[in-house]
Amino acid sequence: MPASFESRKRTALGLALGGLAAAVLVVALLPIRNSALAEAPVQPDTAVGDRSAGALVSLGSSADSDAAVLAKLRGWGLPVGKATRMSQAEARRAVCAWRELSGHTATRASLKAQERQTITQGPEKVAFTVARSLKQVPVLINQVCQTMIYQADGTVVRVLPVSTGMYRGTSRNGLFHVYDAYPGRWQSSSMFPDPHGAPNMYRALYFFGPLAIHGSNHPIRPIPESSGCTRTKPQDQDWLVKRLHVGSAIYSYGDWWSGKTTPFGMKAAVLRG
Repeated sequence: MPASFESRKRTALGLALGGLAAAVLVVALLPIRNSALAEAPVQPDTAVGDRSAGALVSLGSSADSDAAVLAKLRGWGLPVGKATRMSQAEARRAVCAWRELSGHTATRASLKAQERQTITQGPEKVAFTVARSLKQVPVLINQVCQTMIYQADGTVVRVLPVSTGMYRGTSRNGLFHVYDAYPGRWQSSSMFPDPHGAPNMYRALYFFGPLAIHGSNHPIRPIPESSGCTRTKPQDQDWLVKRLHVGSAIYSYGDWWSGKTTPFGMKAAVLRG
């Protein structure tokens, strides 16, 4: 980070600590609701603790069935990426997001047959909403799913793929606010520079000390790989910075290694027409 930003980050780090307690209040107030488009909570992820995509448990065996599930998830705006089979990590990320947005425990566990049927027989259009207590928090970062929800006035607008801290605790959980935005485009991190000397932070939005949401020159794989920041695709960061500003609220939660997050008031509704 440029020198002018370093001093501001150190000052903000001390100020941000006092706001962490607010996150506890947010969680305590969040209601749990059911959804007509989701089933009962699923079993824990048997692949928890193993970050390699190759070690992930298969979500299905039928290519035709996989294609139908992926097509429906993609149509609902969930980040399936280039996945063609449910055994792939990008598909698991989208399934995790679907579970959360449908009001149940978010996990990367294998799809049950009933869940698969619920998805494939679901409506073409769905509106996902968040709890009333989260309406003033536009950005929700789920470290279990490795997704970012952007919502406006309670309605989910987009679900973006992200990559958070590669070590437990490097990506902070809690309620934060954007306190600074890098005025340019690409910059180099002074704490974690690219080994090849290339700028590695794109249009950074700082929310806790040196931690930021920023575009990355690395692929946004569905596993935690950053040094603590929340990485996005550069094109997604362009979209975000048009909507976020200094003062915008960010709620980061979940733990990749625990493999699940508790539902807190999200639900799905059928869109007609």
